[in-house]
Amino acid sequence: SELLERHDFSVAARVAVRRLAVPFVLSDAAKADYLTVLRTHGGNLAQSCAKAGETAALTFLLSLGVLSAADVDAACTSAREAEQTAALSVLLSAAGKTQSKGRAKSFEL
Repeated sequence: SELLERHDFSVAARVAVRRLAVPFVLSDAAKADYLTVLRTHGGNLAQSCAKAGETAALTFLLSLGVLSAADVDAACTSAREAEQTAALSVLLSAAGKTQSKGRAKSFEL
């Protein structure tokens, strides 16, 4: 997409989140492009938001359904390492919803 040609991935991912959060005059095609960017690079953005304790951004990113379980796990690790407990709790709550009920996973703080 044109967005990725002009910006590095972390900037493109943040721009995508902002445009989706405020979808003023956002065409379906543009929305699809932004979601594609986030499916590819959203994991890195989730990790940087987790490190910075940006819980609102994380909550929104999680609500888009673009993060894989591995992305969420990596963001949990980032939040844990940075001692961002609020961000970690947002991520763990999302991880709990996406995991199958048969697989319990314990997380230590």
